[in-house]
Amino acid sequence: EYQKEFLDHVGIDFNAFNVEVEEYCKEGDQQILLMMSMIPQKMKLMLKARNSVSKEKVKEIIKHQITIIQKELPKLLDTIPKPNPNDPNFNPEKLALLVNNRINDLVWKEFAIEEEDFIAAMKKPSIATNLEIN
Repeated sequence: EYQKEFLDHVGIDFNAFNVEVEEYCKEGDQQILLMMSMIPQKMKLMLKARNSVSKEKVKEIIKHQITIIQKELPKLLDTIPKPNPNDPNFNPEKLALLVNNRINDLVWKEFAIEEEDFIAAMKKPSIATNLEIN
């Protein structure tokens, strides 16, 4: 959603952009994969929250993320293009960003909460300094 708003703002057709990116990703272009995973992440950190997320919902989301990692990580990794460690552009952060994006997609499917709303909630001292998860 935010990517479309941004592309519209800078005058780039959203559908044409996605077609091009898809083609590069099919070719396994690691730089494009990194760019595509970093842009939304940076945008989310800059955007203001649109919705408030309660402390209890934050706990629920964190528990869900832990469950995803514990139970679904191998399946999740199968959905991500395997990086080539011999590639001179290889960057281990790429894999972490891609996994994080997939986990956030699953969180969205479960809770319909945008990552920037979750991040904003986590930045609140009342949540961040007093978050006990059982």
